[in-house]
Amino acid sequence: VNAKLYLAKLGKPAFTQIEDVYDYIGAAGRAQIFYLISLSLLNLVAAFNFLMGVFLLLTPEWSCKEGVEGCTDPCNMTRDRWDWANKDASMISYFELQCDANYSYLASSLFFVPGTVVGLAVSGYLSDKYGRKKTILLSIGLSLVNALGQTLATSYPVFLVFRTLSGASSIGYQGVYMTYRDEFF
Repeated sequence: VNAKLYLAKLGKPAFTQIEDVYDYIGAAGRAQIFYLISLSLLNLVAAFNFLMGVFLLLTPEWSCKEGVEGCTDPCNMTRDRWDWANKDASMISYFELQCDANYSYLASSLFFVPGTVVGLAVSGYLSDKYGRKKTILLSIGLSLVNALGQTLATSYPVFLVFRTLSGASSIGYQGVYMTYRDEFF
């Protein structure tokens, strides 16, 4: 069926260019602008999850224990000769991931990225099956839960599991959000 002839029979204009559609329906209204701003603000949740690994894995300050001399580098001393200035300042100090065990930032990223790959695939399927709005809300909710899980993790493997899930939920929102946004504008 020729789309132009079909639309002509219905008394509807036949559009050949996207600009023709915009001329016909008009500019973005208040609802579209509200949705765009609301969805854009939700990007802060995704940004928080993307950057969480950077801030949680900073190497905190350390100091020599009293009476210890020649204190220059904690990697060249036994652990009983120095201490963290604030044990809870970072995942590095909390899980004792200093020196040879300082693979943490790399591991955190390596676990986050596969989560994003899975998240994109799953979110695309979910948005087609259940709708974009439900998928966005689910992704945001899971992102918040996973961020809390990373923050409250009691061991480094648990932190990495939540980091992977965080990657899946954060990127899941991003993929669906872009499609949702493009449908409004």
